[in-house]
Amino acid sequence: MSLFFYLKSVHFGLKRNIYEIKWTGKKDNKNEFVQLVYGLHKAGLINQGKGEITKIVESLAEAFKIELGKGWQANHSSSIHKANKDYEAPVFAKIREAYKTYVEEQIEHLKKKKK
Repeated sequence: MSLFFYLKSVHFGLKRNIYEIKWTGKKDNKNEFVQLVYGLHKAGLINQGKGEITKIVESLAEAFKIELGKGWQANHSSSIHKANKDYEAPVFAKIREAYKTYVEEQIEHLKKKKK
């Protein structure tokens, strides 16, 4: 089932047998989730980079069962104002390293299969 269909079913209150997804990042660092969504949106990977980002963040937060709270936008803005030009949100480094590890594990797995 696509994330779009899931969000649509949540919005219209439809109950479906779907795979539950839950954000398991740090609960006290919701800004990490917000940074990820902003990055995906800006890269054109969500709605081709179009649409109201606040609604996209809130919709995905609902899908991932995250309570953002009322001050999420101010927290995100504050983190941007504290950053310098070369700042990279830690979530992106974490994802990059995790994916590199995944690829290395898959390569090792394939090598073992060939033996």
